[in-house]
Amino acid sequence: MSVTERKAATLLALAETFGRELSEAAIEMYLDAVDDVSDSVFELAARRCMRACTFFPPPAEIREMAGLGEPSPDERAIRAWSEAWLAVEDHGSYVSVEFADAVTARTIETMGGWPAFCRPTQDVEWHRKEFLETYRGLIGTVDGDAPRRLLGIVERSGGRTAELVLIWPACALLAWW
Repeated sequence: MSVTERKAATLLALAETFGRELSEAAIEMYLDAVDDVSDSVFELAARRCMRACTFFPPPAEIREMAGLGEPSPDERAIRAWSEAWLAVEDHGSYVSVEFADAVTARTIETMGGWPAFCRPTQDVEWHRKEFLETYRGLIGTVDGDAPRRLLGIVERSGGRTAELVLIWPACALLAWW
């Protein structure tokens, strides 16, 4: 099942929960509005909607539940850096991670991949500056279906990964709890 099919199935289940039927056109519009949200984050956002919403949510509300508003490029880059560096500190280079934001994942891949990102060859402040510049440059160029999973050392070397860590936006985590 593709990412789009998984999102469509989740959207239909959410609609059914609220007693709504969606036309093909409505499904297409919703999916277009959340194309930059990974399927796993979309599922979690849908669960949050089921718990918190009184009525079937519009796409903007689902995006909010996923922790994605419409911040400026600089705000997005700074938030992405914070989430990425916290993931480095919390999980390290051995585990594989999946970011909610496809631009964050592409930025890290551009900088050499997850293990390289976790072990900068320069001062962390320069590493941060490179991340922010790269991130800002990639905004608007990354497809919503772009890979968000970054392989850790274990999985890259052919080993079985014991876990995949989903990196949620910090504001979404605070709202979740």
